[in-house]
Amino acid sequence: MSMAPCKPAPSGFPPLLPESKFGCASPQQPLVRAMRSCDMHAVVVWLAVSNSIQLSANFPALCVCCPARLQVVVLAGSIEAAAGDHNTARALFLRAYQLNKADKKLYMYWPKMEADTGNVERARLLFQYGLSLYPSNTKILNRYACFEEEQGNLDLARELHRRALGIDSTSLTAMHNRVSWASLELLEGNVDEARELLREGLDAHPDFQAAMLLLAKLERQQGNLDLAEAYARRVQKVRRRRTYS
Repeated sequence: MSMAPCKPAPSGFPPLLPESKFGCASPQQPLVRAMRSCDMHAVVVWLAVSNSIQLSANFPALCVCCPARLQVVVLAGSIEAAAGDHNTARALFLRAYQLNKADKKLYMYWPKMEADTGNVERARLLFQYGLSLYPSNTKILNRYACFEEEQGNLDLARELHRRALGIDSTSLTAMHNRVSWASLELLEGNVDEARELLREGLDAHPDFQAAMLLLAKLERQQGNLDLAEAYARRVQKVRRRRTYS
């Protein structure tokens, strides 16, 4: 897969961390030995099922064995961010930025972590830089739109959602964008706009649960209780089918 060329880092970005930040580890550690006998996919799977304590204990070993494996560092950062260890997550994201500032997934996780810790301008800077590298990436567009909605910039949020749907209006990724945008419109009292976004999406993806749940909420708020119940039953039917499939 081709990678976007690196652009100069925008002003305001933090300095890069030295390699020594991530320490060292004994080559006799079990994870090190395991990684020597398996591929990167196994390492990523291990990270995905690890908890924050396991990750903190073993990440130095990961860095020794695969210091330039960007996907490991970004995934580790996302795990630490989800666990609430924002300082460790930030250090990992900075390491990933040092390895390759044009990594796509970095701009899906890092900005949200900064926003969650109150660093609004840094989060916005990261979103904007990510979009300068990948202007057609609908996942970054959707996350940036949700961020701007949280900051009260509703017109900008709508424009970002509209831009994302203009690029892709039919995929599962587009469904997440539709649900986010419809949620905004419903909160603002624009019921018809929200309903249209969700129904159009369900025409292509009739089993998308988040869209049906939001429609059930919308119709309940509008007093259409039978319709709301019908959407809720559709969700239950989908869940049962997936449970027993």
